[in-house]
Amino acid sequence: MDLQPEPILDHPPFDDDAERRLLGCVLVSASKDGHVDLANAIYACSQPGLFYREAHTEIAEAMVRVFARGESPDIGTLELEIGPLLGDARTRDYLALCREYPSTPKKYAQYAKALSVLRRHRALWERSHQLIRLVTREKTSSREVQAAFESLVEVPDIIDLAAAHTEGWSGEDILGMECAETKWAIPGIIPEGFTILAGRPKSGKSYLALQLMRSIAGGEPVLGVTPQQGRGLYLGLEDTRPRIKKRMIEQGWDTEAASRVTFFFPDNWPERGELATRKLARILHAGDYRLALIDTMAVFMGGGVKDINDYLPMSALLSHLHDISVETATPISGVHHHNKAASGDPVSDILGSTAIAGIADGIIGLYIDRASKKWSLHITGRDVEEQEIELVRDEAERIWLEAQPRDYIRTGSVQSDVFDAVAALGSPTTAEIMDWLTKKNRPQAQSHVSECLTALVSKTAIQEVPRERGGRKKWCLR
Repeated sequence: MDLQPEPILDHPPFDDDAERRLLGCVLVSASKDGHVDLANAIYACSQPGLFYREAHTEIAEAMVRVFARGESPDIGTLELEIGPLLGDARTRDYLALCREYPSTPKKYAQYAKALSVLRRHRALWERSHQLIRLVTREKTSSREVQAAFESLVEVPDIIDLAAAHTEGWSGEDILGMECAETKWAIPGIIPEGFTILAGRPKSGKSYLALQLMRSIAGGEPVLGVTPQQGRGLYLGLEDTRPRIKKRMIEQGWDTEAASRVTFFFPDNWPERGELATRKLARILHAGDYRLALIDTMAVFMGGGVKDINDYLPMSALLSHLHDISVETATPISGVHHHNKAASGDPVSDILGSTAIAGIADGIIGLYIDRASKKWSLHITGRDVEEQEIELVRDEAERIWLEAQPRDYIRTGSVQSDVFDAVAALGSPTTAEIMDWLTKKNRPQAQSHVSECLTALVSKTAIQEVPRERGGRKKWCLR
């Protein structure tokens, strides 16, 4: 069998994405007065030969010049600086592209280091091609070939930008820093970064995950706090559309909140492991999401991790997820399982390698005492105040509530809507209540309304109206 040689690149290796991200770090930092990463990002851009695109090199050199003059390298200043070199229209296009490219200022060293690797690869490519041209030329002396080979092996090592600042930070500098406060998807529950939501099988994790997503999409209170309203991404990798629809109806989702969440299911998310993380990164970079929720982590990881107790592959995959969360400024939460010997410690109870708890910024443990039917939520994390929340489950709406008096009716719930219908109609039938809810744009299935009526009776909020033989069942306030 003839062996075919690997094809040789017809152009030096480069990465437009990384170049634009690094330049975008400067533009994003320049838009935030006094941003701590601006000087570092400028320094990273000043490395000679870092950019392959000529226009990117011109922009980087202009940033360095502007910053050296004590001016802010913002888009307006840079347009004036390099407009004569690139042309005004071309300059605006390039700057707008870099500014709009998804960049995180804190990642400047990562982008620059990747470009440093490519810079070395370009040097290798150029000298390799020189050597190939020499050995394939008809008249080439051995001395020329030797000189080309020596040039090839003398390509300098990668510059480690992380080690460029050798002086470090003094404790006084650190104490004087103005540090941003922790950002939350849901205050006190899901912080920025990567969070694990774990519990025993069939304990209600998926219902809780969907409830948390609903609170963000609707800007509604959940467990005593109200998150900032925004878009959500939900990967229901063990679910079907009919099942999610049923749960959304049970939980009282309205169409406006539902429109803010993008759902994926097994048929349109077949990727697993590293392929899944790359797809997630592309989606989060392209959109503006308040929370991305993965249900479950075991399916998401798939064949990417053969043994969840294996520290190194687990650490690599979850570190990538954490980096995606930081880069896109999108909190990511993954639903996972507790081990069989769950003890009540949300950290040690996580099934699998300690890498899971080690990398997670927040850990939420859902616990159930099946004998007493009592639930609790244990929350901990790096910047999370450790707390335990006693819960009750609203069986009619399949949602979790903070423990309240037995007769408590939550404002805005389906039970509350049914109670309002009874109050407004006097002594309605179940069918009349359903019609009233539909007119109020809160339609519910008959079985769900019946469950709410039963719950309201048990709370002594309403009662059944005595009826004559053959009459339909009616309800009134107690």
